[in-house]
Amino acid sequence: MTALRSLLAFAIALALLSGCVWYESGVSGGGDGVEARRRLDTAIATATPASTTAGIANRTWIQSLGSSGQAVHYSTSDERDFLWMPESSRIIVGQWRVDTGPDVHGRPITRLCLRYPGEARGPLGAVVAGEWYCPPAGMMLDRMTDSRAGDLLGLATRTQAPFARGYERATIAQLLARLPRS
Repeated sequence: MTALRSLLAFAIALALLSGCVWYESGVSGGGDGVEARRRLDTAIATATPASTTAGIANRTWIQSLGSSGQAVHYSTSDERDFLWMPESSRIIVGQWRVDTGPDVHGRPITRLCLRYPGEARGPLGAVVAGEWYCPPAGMMLDRMTDSRAGDLLGLATRTQAPFARGYERATIAQLLARLPRS
């Protein structure tokens, strides 16, 4: 009977521990995945309305979309957002706001909300066009790969993209270098 209990205890322990394997394995996105997850958890937990607003208001910023390339934004201090998506020939005009709301566990977090009312579908793919998309602000700031003060690419003054851009990664400096000279 003792051997049966030991075997049962081993099987239960194995089942419980196997749930941890994905989180700490290479499958979770590079290395063991733990450091990236901790960084993201910390970013979400520490984002405040003030730090989020300071991070995007009157700034040109690039958001990583994973394998879908990068979204280039210029967010004004009066809560307008000008979005340049990969493979798009035009600038999409929208709005941004910072609010607080519950996370999946009901705890309050800061959220960075975006919406693009004139679109037939949500350009970021997360919601129906015209509805607010409100992910955790810390997650959005963590996915920001570059940010500089001002409308460096002139997105607020354009209706068309300054040049054709694919899914390749670029910094703001690299995009500035590609701007047509007037």
